[in-house]
Amino acid sequence: MTTALAIDSTKKNENIAIGEPVDYTITATDYVAGDQVSLQLRKVSDNSAVITKTVTLSGASTSGNLSGTWILKTSQTVGNYYLYCELSTDSTINTGSACITTCVLLTPWMLTNVYMAGIPFEDFQHNTLSDAVAETCVETAIGQLEEDTKIFWYIKTVIADPEPGDTYDYEIDKLTYVKRDMRGLGIITFPHFMVQSVTELKGYLASVEAIDIPVSWLEINKKRGTVHIIPSTATSATITGTIGTSLLIGNVVENLIPAFWKPKYTAGWDESAQNFEKGHLQALGIRATLNATPILSDAIKPGVSSTSLSMDGLSESEGTTASAIYALLSAREKTYKDQYNAWLRKFIRRYRGPAFSVG
Repeated sequence: MTTALAIDSTKKNENIAIGEPVDYTITATDYVAGDQVSLQLRKVSDNSAVITKTVTLSGASTSGNLSGTWILKTSQTVGNYYLYCELSTDSTINTGSACITTCVLLTPWMLTNVYMAGIPFEDFQHNTLSDAVAETCVETAIGQLEEDTKIFWYIKTVIADPEPGDTYDYEIDKLTYVKRDMRGLGIITFPHFMVQSVTELKGYLASVEAIDIPVSWLEINKKRGTVHIIPSTATSATITGTIGTSLLIGNVVENLIPAFWKPKYTAGWDESAQNFEKGHLQALGIRATLNATPILSDAIKPGVSSTSLSMDGLSESEGTTASAIYALLSAREKTYKDQYNAWLRKFIRRYRGPAFSVG
């Protein structure tokens, strides 16, 4: 008889955070005790193995299961993978499992087991709160982190003052024209960091288009979210009259012209390039924990210190004491707020502008 293998995981078809345990179960039939199985995590795109470990089948020459867990290493890239195993002595005996997707998003497991370690994720009846509660805390934290850092977690299309029919993910107001920034080679500062591309840049005086800058003239500083205008003879800008030329070279009376520039651009972390700022994921975990602590404070019932019952049995009163879990929550909350604010100040300093704090 020929040995047969099957592999499964409770994590299949799920998003798995970097560093999160992934369980596996190998089912083998008609094997010889001592046979070794090569267990691999393979890329869906090209079937290449990125993590490999060897496990040994033991017991009688019959059927059996071999279960275990491994941790996805932090060096692992984000993408789609699947679990695969093959008999070391005969690679033709093999099988694969359903897809597993590694992601940089914080999963409920990472939130409750890493960032909230030691804090029961429970209601006052000691029932574990659902993953949906943790997911809400994470999703809220993503929006808060995007607002605090001015970097989108995923790449988004941004447009100023959109018109009917425009496609975009995020809307901003038109940007102010700054005269001193247009002297020499003009520079425009966008409201977001990590600008990936600019597909349109026009200038308006009220509703009249004054300048249409060719995309080929734009030199982007992705990290700082600034764009230099470097004229090229290969293409021409569309300019309305002499005022357009004067605006382009900063030869105007006004130092500031509100609501002038109308850009369309993409910005955000380029997930495929794995260029997340060091500590950004940790900041997300801290922010999500800060969102969870008020929920736990409301859910946890204070400890009962005394109970009194009236003679007629119709009324009852309780004296309560603050549970120790409140002290734990308060201490974690204070520590995380201090860590988050310190990280945010350093983060913004490396880019530009003032930092804001969590109150």
